[in-house]
Amino acid sequence: MLSNDEAVARFKEILSSKEGWQILKDSQFVSHLATFMAWALKSAQYDSERALQEFFLSTALNRSSISARAEDKGYLPRLPVPSSGGIRIKNSGVNQVEIPALQTFQSNKGIPYLIKYPVVIPSGGTFDTTVYQLSIVTIVRTVSEVTPFF
Repeated sequence: MLSNDEAVARFKEILSSKEGWQILKDSQFVSHLATFMAWALKSAQYDSERALQEFFLSTALNRSSISARAEDKGYLPRLPVPSSGGIRIKNSGVNQVEIPALQTFQSNKGIPYLIKYPVVIPSGGTFDTTVYQLSIVTIVRTVSEVTPFF
């Protein structure tokens, strides 16, 4: 990692090679500007080192990084993914049918299916789309105390 003095020296070296900055290269303005840029560089270096540290399970500190790596290694079960499949919808009516996004339907056996994207079917036409075997449920609950997880 570059020290502040090295970053300031390098910044002044770059500015001294530019024609428009020749007059200001030894000014207090350039010294302060170089110091500011050195701080920004040091912050960027720190952030990139922290991001690299979060990449490895043995050095990660954030809970989300640890959970993601543990899930990748099979230490934690993966989140369930709903079943999906393609269907063909036929409009037998005389008017255009519009099905909104996230519309839920129920099969004859009582299984909920969800259409993720809006569908417009002209009269007498068909439309192929993907449905997911799930339904959306809204849960309203008042949180009365502070806990780490809800």
